[in-house]
Amino acid sequence: MRYSSYGFSYNKVRVEFGIPVVGEKWVKDVSYDLQEVNYVNPNPVSDGHFKKRILVTELGSIKSEADLFIVKAQHITIDVVYTYNESNPWSISYFNTNSNYKTSLLRSQLKDTLKKYNIR
Repeated sequence: MRYSSYGFSYNKVRVEFGIPVVGEKWVKDVSYDLQEVNYVNPNPVSDGHFKKRILVTELGSIKSEADLFIVKAQHITIDVVYTYNESNPWSISYFNTNSNYKTSLLRSQLKDTLKKYNIR
């Protein structure tokens, strides 16, 4: 399986689709049993993009990507899932752990929310 082909070198495709990218120095952890690869930011700041999880088929084709963003001071987590080959590929969840408030976001709202907290 070609897990490495979905790392940093795959970012050009991600940019085309508007999917969050893998950091150049992120650390890879592969689970062959689950057909999953995780990339973790080795130097997370207090707010930002912390993790990317990529699911692949048995043949190594990419199925989906999930990204975790955290705004620690505001107790906010944002989960972004992009499923390839779907007519509506985006699923974005916003959760405030302080107030237990959870909602879905549109892609435009995700961009505005990340901008509000200075997350790229």
